[in-house]
Amino acid sequence: MPMPSAVRTTRRSVENVECDALVVGAYQGSDRLRLSADVLTDALAESLGVFSALTDFKAEVGDVRVMPAPDRLRAKAAVVVGLGREESLGPFEARAAASAAGRTIPGARVVGCALHVGLPEDTAHAAMEGFLWGLYRPPDHKSIRGRKRSRTVVFPGVQAQALARARAYADAVGLARDLSNEPASQMTPEAFAQASEQVSTGKGLDCVVLDQQQLSERGFGGVLAVGKGSRRPPCLIQLRYSPADPRGRVVLVGKGVTFDAGGINLKTDPQELVRMKTDMAGGAAVVGAMSVLPRLAPSLEVIGLVPAVENLPGGGAYLPGDIITHYGGRTTEVSDTDSEGRIILADALALASELDPDAIVDVATLTDAIVRALGPQATGLLANNDVLSQELADAARSIGERLWRMPLYKEYAADLSSDLADGRNQPVGGAGGAIKAALFLHSFVREGIPWAHLDNAGTAGTAHPSAFGGATGAPTSTLLAWIEQRAAGR
Repeated sequence: MPMPSAVRTTRRSVENVECDALVVGAYQGSDRLRLSADVLTDALAESLGVFSALTDFKAEVGDVRVMPAPDRLRAKAAVVVGLGREESLGPFEARAAASAAGRTIPGARVVGCALHVGLPEDTAHAAMEGFLWGLYRPPDHKSIRGRKRSRTVVFPGVQAQALARARAYADAVGLARDLSNEPASQMTPEAFAQASEQVSTGKGLDCVVLDQQQLSERGFGGVLAVGKGSRRPPCLIQLRYSPADPRGRVVLVGKGVTFDAGGINLKTDPQELVRMKTDMAGGAAVVGAMSVLPRLAPSLEVIGLVPAVENLPGGGAYLPGDIITHYGGRTTEVSDTDSEGRIILADALALASELDPDAIVDVATLTDAIVRALGPQATGLLANNDVLSQELADAARSIGERLWRMPLYKEYAADLSSDLADGRNQPVGGAGGAIKAALFLHSFVREGIPWAHLDNAGTAGTAHPSAFGGATGAPTSTLLAWIEQRAAGR
């Protein structure tokens, strides 16, 4: 991830930050534009306001204008970002506005960002993380690459601890995006495992990777079945963060399908196939979150499980009508090989249930149904426990991501019944697909364990990779905020 070479704070006032570009926020008002938190003098605000009026700047959330800096600033340029109305500003709006600014920043060597100044703690964090998020650029595979330039980002007036937290979140999201953005021929199951081992080496994480033989010996029938159609063998990545005197234990499970062609039920839309390198975005979010836990140091034991496979229609591919025996013994009739994510997650959820967790959260680009229901602005949340559901929703809200809880109607489970096995992976009837997929997963969670499923099929990527860097990393930040808040007893 091409992050800034340095991210630091300074005690200097906003006006005295020496930089090539200074980023400030502006609120919508009925009479004139007003800079956020009054970080600049009235004279400077008036100067910027005049320029903004001339460029028809309305200060809507994410609207950005780059302009010459007034003489009294020690910056060469001013970047004014719309924050919307002050009374409506929260973490979501701050994150969106800040990331828009980061994407718009010209090739400046030193950038000052004052979007966090004067804001409440959660909103300030979202602004800092969002700005760093916006600076992200995907891995560059061009034959002739532009010269890499070092960049320093300065956040005036912020405590070092708060800035370190924002940087850790941004690094976690950046790793998740990098993993998802790599071409599938390079980010294979083996490469995914190696990347996970690399981020754990010497960094306070334990990493164990079960290879194909070990998966066979231990009975991970779902992971093995989906991986049969590829010459690249599947694996199961296990990461563990174990602090001293933890307050409890939670397990994160992420879908790691490094490329999904649909198997024998081959996908027919070429554009959909192009996006399938990001079908491991759930697993990437888990690995990204796990990678920074030693830096954040929450007093909670966290285990990450990511089954990594390719779903291809090779000569050994699993077939519609096959019966799979999962880890733990439950069986599934395969009714659609393109519903492979739930098959590999079933194994991982069964294993997670054996680890005596206080809660399990899985993340997966699981269904088109959630995209049709919520679009790209919210991750679907389905849970068997109201308290856990509320914890996740509060965590997402605090850092500016969106979750939307969907029902988990038990009556729909009848559509997953099979005459030949304990269940089928694709339900009878198309309606309610996101709910039915979650019900399939729930059947592999041991009774009594609080569990939640996050379907990020809509939020994991964007249709404009050149502008936004393809994969978004959602909901990595939500996972981190939930872990921190749970460890703190909130």
